[in-house]
Amino acid sequence: SSVCTSGIPNNEAVDVLLFPNPAQQTITIQSAVSIQLFNIYDIHGRQVISISEIHPTSAINISHLTPGCYIVECITTSGISRTRLIKN
Repeated sequence: SSVCTSGIPNNEAVDVLLFPNPAQQTITIQSAVSIQLFNIYDIHGRQVISISEIHPTSAINISHLTPGCYIVECITTSGISRTRLIKN
């Protein structure tokens, strides 16, 4: 099992689900509200995926990402959610 420590706490204020985690090919994002901006950052803070205006339930292809730890950021009208993601 992998351990990912980023120093970024998970934000519980915005209800965004991300699964599976760890993931290999795709992740699914579920939110009660539409997501205005979806970003994935590597451990160096570089943006590796950015998608605007995605559906509240969306599948995101992450197969091209190198295995490791990432930060998933979802910006909605309700606020910002940041979650750790492990890519196997």
